[in-house]
Amino acid sequence: MNKYGDGVAWKRGGILGKGSFGSVYLAKLKNPISKYSYFPSIMAVKSAEVSVSSSIQKERQVLSNLKSCPNIIQCFGEETTTGENGVMVFNLLLEYGSGGTLSEKIKKSGGKGLSEFEFQVLTSPY
Repeated sequence: MNKYGDGVAWKRGGILGKGSFGSVYLAKLKNPISKYSYFPSIMAVKSAEVSVSSSIQKERQVLSNLKSCPNIIQCFGEETTTGENGVMVFNLLLEYGSGGTLSEKIKKSGGKGLSEFEFQVLTSPY
């Protein structure tokens, strides 16, 4: 078993990133032809031990309020798993954004930053 465990319908893969509020992993459906097939075949799963997951739980609420914005990562739900040593883990099931983060795009600009047009394209709600 990996550190945070797998979900009912998904298997945790490699780590995509780590922040102060949790870690994000690539996840794949265990069986795409199941009652859980409404999940995409690949997702990102943000995880933290339940005892320190309040920020991720608040993020879930914010994403729920923004679900109609096409440029906001979609949230597919949440699930609690059991990790190593019986630790309970809160998992936020998210759309996998293969393009990277806004921060990464700025870093890749070579110190130039983003033009106003690039910023608008990447952050516009429509």
